[in-house]
Amino acid sequence: MGTPTLQQLQHYDIVFAFDAGGLWNDPLAMGNVLADYEDGGGVVVVGDIAWYNFGHWYLEARWMFDGYSSYGLTLQNLYDYNTACITGSSHPLLAGVSNLSANDRIGVTLTSGATAIAMWTDGPPAVAYKTNNGRTAVGINAPTWFQRVILRGLGSRDSKRREMAP
Repeated sequence: MGTPTLQQLQHYDIVFAFDAGGLWNDPLAMGNVLADYEDGGGVVVVGDIAWYNFGHWYLEARWMFDGYSSYGLTLQNLYDYNTACITGSSHPLLAGVSNLSANDRIGVTLTSGATAIAMWTDGPPAVAYKTNNGRTAVGINAPTWFQRVILRGLGSRDSKRREMAP
C-alpha cells in the first residue's frame, strides 16, 4: 500500500500507522500526511518500531521532527519479554486493560510534553500520548499484535478507525 493522502485519512477520526517491520513506503510523505491529519483534528496512533533510527525504519518529516511524536528516535533494541507497569489505568487508552506484556520493543524516550501511561519495567515507555493544540498523538512501543489490545478500546467508541500499513 502506498502512502495515503490527507483526503483518504479525513474519512476517519483515528488512524493507526505502523511500519510492519521497517518498510515505510515513503517515510517523509507519511510523516507529513500524519502531521496534516493531526492538524485537521484527527487522532494519530503510531506504533511498532516507527522510532528506530536505522535506514528508513522511522517516520520522518513534520510528524517526527516538529513536535507531534510522543517518542524520540533510538537505536536501542529490546528483544527480551517484558511486562509494563500501567501508570495511567484511568486513561481511556487503557480502558479494560489490566496487563501488558511484549517482546521486540525499542528503547524510546518521551519527547517534551508527552505523558507515559504505561512503562516497561526495564525502563522505556510502553504507551504514551502527547497533546498539541488540542490534538492528540499516541505512541505504542511494542509489536503490532500488542497494539491491537490498546486499539480495541479506541475502536469500541463511536469513532471510525482505520489501520494502515506501508
